[in-house]
Amino acid sequence: MTNKEAIANLNHIYGMVAPDIQRSLDVAFKAMEKQNDWIPVSERLPKDRNLVLVTAYWHETYQVMQASYFGEGEKNGWWCVPFNNCGKHMRNDLHVIAWQPLPEPYKKGGAE
Repeated sequence: MTNKEAIANLNHIYGMVAPDIQRSLDVAFKAMEKQNDWIPVSERLPKDRNLVLVTAYWHETYQVMQASYFGEGEKNGWWCVPFNNCGKHMRNDLHVIAWQPLPEPYKKGGAE
């Protein structure tokens, strides 16, 4: 079951539980929606030149790394950020299978 399916199932009972349980469900839903938001490249590509996390096959293994997608022009394709598991220079020999936006930076005082 995916997070989206679990949220949909729990939404059916949302109105039947006490307000404090509803607040707990709200927090849980928010956390679940942020988890594992990998987007297959076959479904959609990120905005041109935005830095994102990718799952890519490079150097005989699947890795998670930061990369940018250049949709047009001379640098067309995925480019790995230097010193990010792929050497000293930008490279475009990555086989990216999925991507997701970078997470929000840590904020002191909790994730609220």
